Amino acid sequence: MSNSRGRRTFATFVVLLALSAAAVVAAPVIESWLRFAAHAVSIGEPDGTWPLPIETEPHWSEDAPGLEQPAGQEGSGWHVAPGGTGRVGVGRLYRYRVEVEAGSGLSAAEVARVVDNALRDPRGWSNEVAFQRVEAGDVEMVIRVASPATVDRLCAPMDTNGEVSCTNGNLVVLNLVRWNHGVKAYADAVADYRVLVVNHEVGHRIGHSGHPPCPGPGRPSPVMMQVYYTGLQGCVRNIWPYTTDGAFIG
Repeated sequence: MSNSRGRRTFATFVVLLALSAAAVVAAPVIESWLRFAAHAVSIGEPDGTWPLPIETEPHWSEDAPGLEQPAGQEGSGWHVAPGGTGRVGVGRLYRYRVEVEAGSGLSAAEVARVVDNALRDPRGWSNEVAFQRVEAGDVEMVIRVASPATVDRLCAPMDTNGEVSCTNGNLVVLNLVRWNHGVKAYADAVADYRVLVVNHEVGHRIGHSGHPPCPGPGRPSPVMMQVYYTGLQGCVRNIWPYTTDGAFIG
């Protein structure tokens, strides 16, 4: 009798130990699933599909206090451009938000003005899709200007080497150094380069994945060329994917 009770007590201990171990293993999985579900609901597409995540950490900015800045980030958060624009363009709507990294020295409103003008221009991607800037709510694209270290982090696993910009899922990340100084081919036309880099990275976001070369000496360079790496290759400078009469450049 005593041995039987001992065996039952030991068996009960083993079961309780196994249940405790399972709870420890399962807890992070459940917590991760709940975070994903909450995030997916917040950024769902209008047609009910789920885009790639636009952020790798909770959104934080000095314009929206109450969300604590995650530890270990570069910079000190994000400033969101206030206000918004009307819809422009044709076809699928891409709502977007413009943010600048705090400490960058940039005005979010001024960066938004450059982005808005680029996306609303009749020579731009509004020939293919529609755009509308919003300050809050669901978006299909977040356009950020960030320090090189932050760009490298947000663009991973792509290797931006602190030098170039990227599009990663729904996140368009513009390198602060390139924003301020341009590239060699646009060293004397930094304002034009800003429009070019917006059109290049947004082009990736809406589905233009390639990097075409110069189509021929003296011809306009496609906006999807990688001018940082290749230069103009004999082309002339161009910052628009379409001509004024609606012909596609690239």
